[in-house]
Amino acid sequence: MSLFGPAVRVTLAGGVEVSKGGLSEPYHSLQFQLHWGNGVYLPGSEHTLDGKRYPMELHIVNMKASHKENTTSAVADPTGLAALGFFIDVLTINYMPFIFEYSGTTLVISHLIIIFIGASVPMSPGISLDDLLVGVDRTKYYRYLGSLTTPDCNEAVVWTVFKDPVKISPHLVNKK
Repeated sequence: MSLFGPAVRVTLAGGVEVSKGGLSEPYHSLQFQLHWGNGVYLPGSEHTLDGKRYPMELHIVNMKASHKENTTSAVADPTGLAALGFFIDVLTINYMPFIFEYSGTTLVISHLIIIFIGASVPMSPGISLDDLLVGVDRTKYYRYLGSLTTPDCNEAVVWTVFKDPVKISPHLVNKK
């Protein structure tokens, strides 16, 4: 559970890295998290953009490579972690089923929505983080120093929140 509603966390295997874009050094990707409210009408994003809270938000959490996977060291460093935040919004155009059946975002979210609290399930290999970010211009973002949004809320995060949302269908957001 996050501060704003339900959440799910997916631990990533090694080999994924985030770098450049103004980050001081490469960061190794540790996990991604989805945060949501209660469907389309009770938004669950933890960030807002121009006062708007989105139905869901995706966070990709990364650790500075120089910390060599030492979490204690990373959370003691004000820039030890880098979190990439992506709003997830609902499409307002006519629903075109074939578009969503092949979207990595839909496949991942559909799979995660059926997971019970505390459950651990394997994910299919071959899902790329790029599959989750269809339609997002990764050159448009906001950056600030902040904290984790889950306990212990350590102030050790370089936040990068992207302006463009990932778009998914309303029926997917309203699944429970």
